Amino acid sequence: MIVEKRLSRRAGYTSPVDAYQVQPSRSGYIFEVSNEQERFPAVDISHTGIRLATSRVLPISAILKLKMALQPDKPVDVFARVVWSNQAQTGLKFIVLHEEAKQDLSVYMTQVV
Repeated sequence: MIVEKRLSRRAGYTSPVDAYQVQPSRSGYIFEVSNEQERFPAVDISHTGIRLATSRVLPISAILKLKMALQPDKPVDVFARVVWSNQAQTGLKFIVLHEEAKQDLSVYMTQVV
């Protein structure tokens, strides 16, 4: 018997996602978002996270700022932590979603069959 570990259902989401690494500042008291952007195609999304198609392993527990458009022409920023990664895909758990992003995600999830 297979036990499902996911907290919420996944929905197809294949739009590109811009990712920026987040690192502790030199002082160690705040976090800084890198200016270097990487673009990854998304595979699917849920209320709690997103899976990206990647061509390399990303470090477990790394924090990324993601810019994605859940609604047409309306990009939102979210922060996510890498929970698993391999040479082809990476799973991220959302750690900061502002209210607008939560609303856009809820609308997207109800529109997708």
